[in-house]
Amino acid sequence: MILSTRYEMRPEHLYIEGSGDFSVEQACRLFTEAMEFISGKDVRRILMDARQVKGQPGTLEYFRYGEFIAAEIVRFSRVGKIGPLRIAYLALPPLLDPGRFTQTVATNRGATVIATDDMDEAMHWLRIPGGG
Repeated sequence: MILSTRYEMRPEHLYIEGSGDFSVEQACRLFTEAMEFISGKDVRRILMDARQVKGQPGTLEYFRYGEFIAAEIVRFSRVGKIGPLRIAYLALPPLLDPGRFTQTVATNRGATVIATDDMDEAMHWLRIPGGG
């Protein structure tokens, strides 16, 4: 099944729901599409809900995706298309790696991201009152 997304602008954040089978290539393409979607908009927080995405990426895929998202954030920021972003990834194992390697890779390259399997934690980290 192809990886797909659905966007929903909410009062304090952009909610992106993903579904399908994970591949790093498709995930990178969809992340770029998300950056294009928010270009020129005053979006500062994104909740990426990947609980319906299936797959078990390997270490290299986790690394490649983390590196890619950080690079895309920098690229879109440098040309003034987006402002500072907080991105929370909501996923379940085995898609969500127990060591949060993707989060570490992206954060070490300047992205402000968290990866979690807990909606409340994601919303709290995004500084959004209430729930998703």
